[in-house]
This record gives sequence, C-alpha cells and structure tokens, in this order.
Amino acid sequence: MKRKQNESLVVAAILAASVMQMGTNGISPILADLAEAFSQASASTIQFLMTFPSLMVIISGLAAGVAAQYMPKKWLIFSGSALFALGGLLAWLFHGSLAILFLWAALIGTGIGLAVPVNTGQITEVIPEVRQATVMGMATSSANLGSMLMTLAGGYLALIHWSCDYLVYLIAVPAMVLALTAFPGRSAPAEGEQPKSPAQPQGGMLSLLREPAILAALVIAFFSTMLFSTTPSNLSMRVAEAGIGTSAQAGTAVSLMLLSGAISSLFYGRLSKRLGNYVLTLGFGLMCLGQLICALAPNIWFVYLGWLVAGASHGNNMAHCLMMGARHAGGRSGLTASMNTAISNVGAFCAPVLTMLARVISGGSLTAPRFLLSAACAAVISMAIAVGNRTIRART
Repeated sequence: MKRKQNESLVVAAILAASVMQMGTNGISPILADLAEAFSQASASTIQFLMTFPSLMVIISGLAAGVAAQYMPKKWLIFSGSALFALGGLLAWLFHGSLAILFLWAALIGTGIGLAVPVNTGQITEVIPEVRQATVMGMATSSANLGSMLMTLAGGYLALIHWSCDYLVYLIAVPAMVLALTAFPGRSAPAEGEQPKSPAQPQGGMLSLLREPAILAALVIAFFSTMLFSTTPSNLSMRVAEAGIGTSAQAGTAVSLMLLSGAISSLFYGRLSKRLGNYVLTLGFGLMCLGQLICALAPNIWFVYLGWLVAGASHGNNMAHCLMMGARHAGGRSGLTASMNTAISNVGAFCAPVLTMLARVISGGSLTAPRFLLSAACAAVISMAIAVGNRTIRART
C-alpha cells in the first residue's frame, strides 16, 4: 500500500512539473498589447520575446542532463520550477522595458530547461516499466493542458493589465512543493529492477549518440517539432488571408489543438503497446492530414477540424521519441530527455525555413503552400518510418 501511495505521489509530481513544458506560450495572449506598449520595437522583436526562452531551454536543458548524473534530480526540478515561477513574478512586478522582459524570459526558459527534461527522465527511473508508457502519455497530456490553461487564464488576466498575464507562470508552484516531497534524494530503481550502484557517470552525450535508436529518436523529434510548428506560426495569417475567420477564432483553434493533444496523449500507452514504432507512422500521417485540411479549408469549421487532427499527432510523436531514448539510455534517461528537449527546440527555431522554402517553390507569399509543403514532408516521413519498421521486422 505504501509503495502505491509513493508511486501516486511521484506521478502527481511528474504531472505538476510537466505543465511547464510548453511555458513559452504563456505570453501569446499579450503579444498585441506588448506591441502597443513598446511601439518603438519592431514586430519581429516582440515575437522574439516569446521564442527567446527556447534558446535558454536548449542551453540549460543540456546542462541539466549532465548535472543530473552528479546531483539529486529533485533539486534540479525544484530549482527549475522556482526559476519559472520567479521569472513570471518578476515580470509582473518589473516590466518597464523590453530589455528587462527579455531578462525575465531568460529565467523562464532556464527554468524549463532545468526542470522538464530531468522530470521526464524520472518516468523511466522511478515508475515501474509496465506503467512507463502510460505515465509518459499522461505527462504529455499535462503539458498540453498546462499550455491551454496558461493561454486561457492569461487572456483573462490581461484584461486587468497586460503584465498580469505573467502571473500564469505561478502554475509551477505546486511542482516546487511536490519535487521536494515526492522524488527521492537519489534516483530509486523502478519496481522489479536491481538497485543501481552509485557509480561514476556512464559517459556523455557523444556515447549516447552512437546508439542508433537514440539518434533516430532525436532526428524524428526534430522533424516532428519543425513540421508541427509550421501550423501555429501561420494559422492566423491563413485565416485572415482566406477571409474565413477572425483572430479570436484562430485563438480558439489553438485551444482545440492543445485539447486534442492532451486527450490523444492519454491513449499513448495503449497505442504504443499495440503499434510499437508504427505510432510514429500514425502520428506523421495525422500531421499530414491535419495540415492538408488547414491548407484547403473553405471555412473556419474545417480549420477547427484540421487543428483537432494535427493536435493529436505531435504529442504521441514526442512521447514515443522520449520512450525510445530512455529505453536505450543505459540508466541515463535524464540525459536523453535533455537532448530530446534541446533538439525539439532547435526544430521549432528551424520552422521558418519551411516558410522560406515554400515561398521559393510557390513564387509568392501565400500561406497555403506552407501548409502543403509541411504536409508533404510529414507524408514522406510517415512512409519512410513504415518502410523502416518493415525492414527491421523482416531482418529479425
């Protein structure tokens, strides 16, 4: 009974920390207010305030993966959660210039990088293997729900003053408390495993990259994030360009995407048991279909449908990539999770490359070709993964 209670507390702690994973979306409701408040700044500078934390996620995430081999992971999760909440609180109190907002954004990004990858690694280190895929899906669902909650609550708080939107970052406070109470001081073995000796770290990132499954998981995570990021970054322009909806309706579509991702991730455990690596074939297939619908949508209802379909893809893709890495990490799942988080953020930064390529191919600036190009890439990857899985099965 006590083990069950402890496991439930650990799962609660993992879910609480997972809500920070998509925390860079927290200020999306106030971008227009920021543009008005700092009218001297360019539109690209204002948008960069939202993506800037991702740079810090890459740096701090890789650093956390290394540090997790030397120190108790609970303190990394606690410290990251504290920085995440502190960044939001300071931005609410002190927001007189864009420069200082960038400083607080750096704190938020550093917090995500320190806490989230290590927290994800705990799933394969503390949770019994039979439940790991289920908890991984729950954590991905929690990340989507956290982003949706922050976006919705932030919009209402901004009605008071745009700076109040930053209070949504206090969502990390429960994670701070649970990190100290739920996680062990040192990594405890999952049920049924032999305890690991407190030996020296087993090698760095280069040694992990020599493992084909880990390298494949990182490549897939990169392309999944890059292709998926094409949709939210171009949606409002697509809706306005086609004259099929308002900015408010585009915002509703984003919420539907997050909700769809949250719900579909809850079924990841069952899907992975039945489909294995074909989960990725399904994920990229759904991404292709969703983006095709968005590209050809004759009205806002088809846009909603496209978002629901596309939203169901990325969460399961990322959960499976994390599980692939963890299963071949040799006790270094925290490091592989850090590498996965870093490469995913790199993929998000590379999303504009697809936009530029679509402009070159189409010879114009319309948004529909961007969705079509991304959908075509997703279709190719989906088929390539299916062929690869068949080839591997035929050899074994």
